[in-house]
Amino acid sequence: MKNCLKKWGFLLLLIHLGLTSSVKADSRYRSKLGVDFSAFKPNPSETIGWLTGINWARYLGDSQVFWGFGVYFGTPAGKALTQEYLTFAGLELGWELATSKKTLFEFELLVGYGQGEKKNIGLKEHSYYLAKPGIAFGFKLGQGWKVLATGNYIHMSDAKDFSGPCVGLRLEFKSQSSSKFLND
Repeated sequence: MKNCLKKWGFLLLLIHLGLTSSVKADSRYRSKLGVDFSAFKPNPSETIGWLTGINWARYLGDSQVFWGFGVYFGTPAGKALTQEYLTFAGLELGWELATSKKTLFEFELLVGYGQGEKKNIGLKEHSYYLAKPGIAFGFKLGQGWKVLATGNYIHMSDAKDFSGPCVGLRLEFKSQSSSKFLND
């Protein structure tokens, strides 16, 4: 019970910090919201699993550095959610690098908490520390929309059965403010 209260307290603190921050967005864009769909392979001997998640971020000042939080869930080996699951959430810090008018890279790191369970072998692991470094390459579709191919590695300390690489696709919307630079 005490561990559960710590976990939910940590998640509520992350959400509170994200929603009540006084960090100002840059003059072109306020924030971004993305939906991830990823293939996940924590164990070479099992089938490929899946993860899906939502992330939200704000940009710092006029830079392309962003921070926010993400929440993800899925199955490590592609079985039903009643047989196995993996959930995690955390704070995200990243940098967006435009390579042309239509293409970009994103470098990001999510740090937080995760837990997983595989009922068929009686395994339940949780980790107070999770790190998910990643890189993404994508295309700007216009009107604030972009699509990115992502590559990440999920590392859950003390939970090796739920750590591994994942590749996927992210659809993001970058909200625009009413002000624009003159040279846009």
